[in-house]
Amino acid sequence: MAITVRTRTDPTNMATRWGAGMAANGTKWGAGVRNPRKLPNADPAHNAAMWQQGVAAALPAFTAGISSPNYLAKLDAGVPAGQTKFGSSGTSRLPQAQSAFAKLAPMIDAAVAALPPKGPKGTNSNRAAAFGTAMHATKGTAKSS
Repeated sequence: MAITVRTRTDPTNMATRWGAGMAANGTKWGAGVRNPRKLPNADPAHNAAMWQQGVAAALPAFTAGISSPNYLAKLDAGVPAGQTKFGSSGTSRLPQAQSAFAKLAPMIDAAVAALPPKGPKGTNSNRAAAFGTAMHATKGTAKSS
């Protein structure tokens, strides 16, 4: 089989790989929830302040919930259902992913096509920044319909 240069991002391939990855990683998700690097309630003041920036109106409910002595028990009790939903989302949410990826793939291709040429190893941070800037400019426009 000849080696050919890929000229575009394939949304069908993206969706297929996403679905398989989601289906295969439900257990990994559950393990991550149960074994975090930092307990989610270890620093409630910081968590509350960061969350407040995005959802200021809900801050009192969040603070009360995360300060509860039952918070970790409730979090642990939700893992089995969440793990199952996470794992099955690769199938149940595949149509939404396909819709979003069909919109996202051309955006990725356009951003890649507009990148400056590659330079010597270690000098390509400008390419990464240009890609990030280009993708940020399209933020929110690839959501599934």
